[in-house]
Amino acid sequence: MPSANVPSEKFTVRHHAQKEFRDILNIVAHGFEGTAQKNRPRLDPFVHYFPTKLGPILDVGCGIGLMIELLTAAGTDAMGIDRDPRHVATAQSHGHRVVRAHAHKYLARRPNEYGGIFLRHVLEHFDGVEGLRLLYLCRKALRPGAVLVVITPNFDVASVRRNMFWLDITHQRPYPLPLLLHIFTTLGFEIVESGCREGEEERDLFIVGRA
Repeated sequence: MPSANVPSEKFTVRHHAQKEFRDILNIVAHGFEGTAQKNRPRLDPFVHYFPTKLGPILDVGCGIGLMIELLTAAGTDAMGIDRDPRHVATAQSHGHRVVRAHAHKYLARRPNEYGGIFLRHVLEHFDGVEGLRLLYLCRKALRPGAVLVVITPNFDVASVRRNMFWLDITHQRPYPLPLLLHIFTTLGFEIVESGCREGEEERDLFIVGRA
């Protein structure tokens, strides 16, 4: 006679396999991010874009919380969201306000809440429609006068186009600067600054808009 525990045993095995694969996916996807020592100086030049008087700053895809650390040190109220439970746990262990969340769902529930939103190497993880939806939800979550900063890989750089971009298997597509400018202006942002980070090997694209 079959054991009554067979269905639950199958569920446990399946659940374990799914969790194991998610853990492997997170490790592979983040395998080429670089160290905190390398990334912290790349983030520091963007701190001054965020005003302290308009309310909290949200770092979407905050990782272990490097930008939150810099914003907090500058006297800004900052928090973050990320989908990787390991990154969330690390950020929380450093005393940062970080929760595990899906960006689209999280932002959709928080209209007019933030004084600024920061996305570094996040947008390229979504296809064109969902990338646009993410920026639209960011716009809705911002207060008047608030700032949105987006940093994304630069496909005009040959080493990025041929190699670096594809080292993260969760990347979906690049977002060229003319497209970002078009999206920002369509969403009603005033363009504060845009361009590429000339001092870096990858020459990341960046755009800063004010709601």
